[in-house]
Amino acid sequence: MYTGKGLSEEVLKRVVKPMTAEEIWNYAVDNDLASQCSLGGKTPSRTIQAQMYVDIKEKGSNSVFSIASKKPTKFFLTSKMESIDDSGDYVPEELETNKFKESDLHPLLAYYLMSDPHFHARSKTINANTASNKIKKQNEWRYPDVVGVYYPFDDDYKPEVYELFENIKQVTVRIFSFEIKKEVSLSDVRMKYFQAISNSSWANEGYLVTAKIDEGAIEELRSLNRSFGIGLILLNLDNVSESEILFPSRYNLDLDVEMINKLSENRDFLSFLMRINKNIKARDVNKEGYDRILSDDELEVKLKAMR
Repeated sequence: MYTGKGLSEEVLKRVVKPMTAEEIWNYAVDNDLASQCSLGGKTPSRTIQAQMYVDIKEKGSNSVFSIASKKPTKFFLTSKMESIDDSGDYVPEELETNKFKESDLHPLLAYYLMSDPHFHARSKTINANTASNKIKKQNEWRYPDVVGVYYPFDDDYKPEVYELFENIKQVTVRIFSFEIKKEVSLSDVRMKYFQAISNSSWANEGYLVTAKIDEGAIEELRSLNRSFGIGLILLNLDNVSESEILFPSRYNLDLDVEMINKLSENRDFLSFLMRINKNIKARDVNKEGYDRILSDDELEVKLKAMR
């Protein structure tokens, strides 16, 4: 059973950002923590605020809590106060030392998709700004960062085997969609996952891809995956080949044709469709038009630069 201080500490560890006492209590109610707290009275948020104030006054810098900002008063964990920026937001140390951009993860994903037996896919990076729709926020939620395609004839199947697949109407070509984020934390997990739902549900398989996941976000992602089917890939920045699918994507037998038609307003996506049609007709993959796959040496140089 949590005390008021214990509850506040648990919430701040999970959310990892400065919060008011009311925000702490509301989070506890929404996440089934309030029922495990011994607080009584009509205004529990005032009670936990008072307990944190007393703890800070009595223990000073040895208190678990610190006041991160005033008007409104927000509390945070003393152990993480050094990572508060000028705007009062928490910036994890990993993001301060890792100077790479989200776009730096694209070639790593391309390498992984070709090497992993589940995908063995050619990828294409999509620039959302090449669409006729110039409203940035709409583009971010409409267009995935990367799309990919698996061809059976890229697996060295004999022509007779591929012909058999065609004759028995077995689905052979698979199309993938990926939304990439540098990291996923408990405070933004739902926003990032629902963005992946918005721009990747049209494909046979859709994924949220990240290089870092806060431990507290894993269970939330597991629950979202069960409900909505978008998978989760964790990129390994030490060994890209050891990246893994933490939660598999739900397989959609039928592509969302209406959504594909809307996505084709983007020149990159349209060229991706045209390339697929040409490759299927020729039963051969022309590497031109897809993301270039880094050599092992190039990959190592890339990873060193990102560390």
